[in-house]
Amino acid sequence: TRVRARLRQLEHQQAHRAIITQSSALNPAVEPMSIEALQACLAPGAVYVSLFLDGDDLSCVILTPGDVVIHRRLTTNAHWQTLTRRLDLALARACAGLDDRQQARTLATELSTAVLGPIAQRLHTALHVMLAPCGDLHAAPLLAAWSDRASMPAAGSMWYVPSATFAAMRNTRHWASTTSHITPAAPPRVLSIGVADSIAPQAETEARSVADCWEHASLLAGADASPAAALAALPRADVVHFAGHALFDAEFPMSSRIMCSGGWITARQLAGAIKPGTIIVLAGCSTARAVRFGEEQQGLVRAVLGAGARAVIAAQWPLHDDTSSGIVHALHSHLARIAPAGLNMSALANALANVQTQATDAGRPFHQFAGLTLHGGAA
Repeated sequence: TRVRARLRQLEHQQAHRAIITQSSALNPAVEPMSIEALQACLAPGAVYVSLFLDGDDLSCVILTPGDVVIHRRLTTNAHWQTLTRRLDLALARACAGLDDRQQARTLATELSTAVLGPIAQRLHTALHVMLAPCGDLHAAPLLAAWSDRASMPAAGSMWYVPSATFAAMRNTRHWASTTSHITPAAPPRVLSIGVADSIAPQAETEARSVADCWEHASLLAGADASPAAALAALPRADVVHFAGHALFDAEFPMSSRIMCSGGWITARQLAGAIKPGTIIVLAGCSTARAVRFGEEQQGLVRAVLGAGARAVIAAQWPLHDDTSSGIVHALHSHLARIAPAGLNMSALANALANVQTQATDAGRPFHQFAGLTLHGGAA
């Protein structure tokens, strides 16, 4: 037990050092930022919301280019934590086909309303909303289930960010000069990777379907998708799609991994292989899961964002294999259509929101699509 505890501590220190090193390479002046500096990095109409535990309550900081507000007592910790536990159970039962498929949606809507409802009026003029959750709320579908969202100008332009400083770093001059931008002059180069197994038997079909959506796409499927082949192809890709089995390692989060043919790619390897500015879709079960070390959430998503990825779309809970294929095909079809105008965070958020709205209108069960979440930096 002591050895595992010490190894876990060393793992965290190594991961934290790697993130600092990567961030410093992108921005030599990495240091805590003032409120004014953060506001200067926000685009017009953007709102940043950071949730935090405030004694027995949940509170938040709301930051805009011209104002900062602390909104206290959104709800009690006891209330949202109870709803989160009930939602976790409902999602587990829904994914296993053991429960009423509407119960998860009802609980998720109740949770998001309790957390975000008190600040809805403050967000009604926002054009972009960036949300930094806290604690177990990192695993809750707050944005996908929020009923007030549909009436807002920013309805299709909401996503999750790790922190205000992280989001602001994406707007610094040094970051802009070192990341690749997907613009009309540079059509995206897409890499689609899929390996099927008994848990995800449709993964290779999904990977081929994604590759068919794009004009410039490379496919690694089945035996061709070895760890070595994938790691060699990743640095050349602007958009990456992983379809297949994934494992989250709570003890050693940087060892969380995605299955390839004959082996695995860990979070650490993935972070070291991608180029800055890459957009990554991790269509594997629970690829958005993370564990908190200090003030950082560590896992696959944080690893690649820390390495310079522009955005990550990942799953908060297990994905149904057949449903996943249909939803990610619709997502990539939408992204391919809008790519000539450029793929920024707002465009990605709108694409995901449209796909999830279509799934709702088609009567798909909530748990089959709402777990896909967008993570990234500032607008």
